Amino acid sequence: MLLKFFYRFPLKPSSKHKIYVWHGTLRGDVGAIVSLGTTDDGKLLASGGITGTEVWDLETMQRLRTPSNPGLRGGTTAIVWIKLRDDPGEALFYGTQAGYLVSWRQGPGVQDFEEVSCFQLVDPAEITGLAFDPLSNRVAVCHRQGVVQVYALDSSMNLRAIYSIKIPNCSAKSIAFSATHGISTTAQFIFSADLLAKLRRCGAIGGYIGDAAVDMQGSMCLDDPSCGVNVHRLEEEGQRKVKSFSIPMTKQMRARKVCFSNQCQEIVGGSDHGVMYVFDRRNGETVDELSIHESEWVQTVTATDCNGVPTILAAKSRDAAESNEIFIWHKKTGRTRGVGNRSKIHLQLPKPVRATSIQRSRECVRTVPSAGY
Repeated sequence: MLLKFFYRFPLKPSSKHKIYVWHGTLRGDVGAIVSLGTTDDGKLLASGGITGTEVWDLETMQRLRTPSNPGLRGGTTAIVWIKLRDDPGEALFYGTQAGYLVSWRQGPGVQDFEEVSCFQLVDPAEITGLAFDPLSNRVAVCHRQGVVQVYALDSSMNLRAIYSIKIPNCSAKSIAFSATHGISTTAQFIFSADLLAKLRRCGAIGGYIGDAAVDMQGSMCLDDPSCGVNVHRLEEEGQRKVKSFSIPMTKQMRARKVCFSNQCQEIVGGSDHGVMYVFDRRNGETVDELSIHESEWVQTVTATDCNGVPTILAAKSRDAAESNEIFIWHKKTGRTRGVGNRSKIHLQLPKPVRATSIQRSRECVRTVPSAGY
């Protein structure tokens, strides 16, 4: 009877060191949520899974109206937000299991989204990564067969192919633009983003790669499902491991998503036992452990800044016929509850709702991971 009671009334998410505060819970897609993404300002969140893509307003904690479900396109496996010059609305691209690249855009003067384009890639396979460079208005795509494609994006969100390259013997996991507009795809293939794709460097790290995040200063955070998270420094002569963060494995080896948080000062990784681990990037210490429930898989995480407050989002990753939840934590700040509406929002615990997310701040580029768990 006691076990049934706890199943019907699960424990509230907790924080071991009280550095982060649970802000709210959102009920996301049916089945595993495999991709999360937030806008640069942290106001909108997109979540993707087997039932398609959902968009949430993180200020009101409400779901926004979006186009219909995926159908033959397959579940959503990668998401990237787009901000076009002189366009007040937000836009996004998402990739699917069947290799479709789809774009949505907010209608004029409204929050709701409408579909702009949809096409299937040549040699289609599950899209595992998307990236956007706002300075050059380019979109990069990678998929499970090791193909990387780069497109130029115009003001109407039309895509013009620039180049396509296939990396031999590689299943690309994630992709990002570097500070010099080059492109990095995980498993350590670095190549230029000029009109003729030129492979500049490749190498092996000697371990598993489940996911990756790249910052603008040339550091790469890699998930090793067997042991935890490793940070590598990208250098001219290759890459160099600079730090490792251990995450216990209690069930079996599965890929976990990783991300930089708090202006790239912290690293966040999920686990197979319901805990998100937050590490200090410099000294390697554990900043906090954010718990959902020990029986849960937490493989989908992301981070952003909501109104200047470091925020971590995590989704349950179990395959179930019911909605999975997305949990939101805010880092404690020096502000008090009585100072302004924004600080009240961040320090109060709202009623549960729905959502999911991922981070792409101005100081670090979050690569979008794969759904292949």
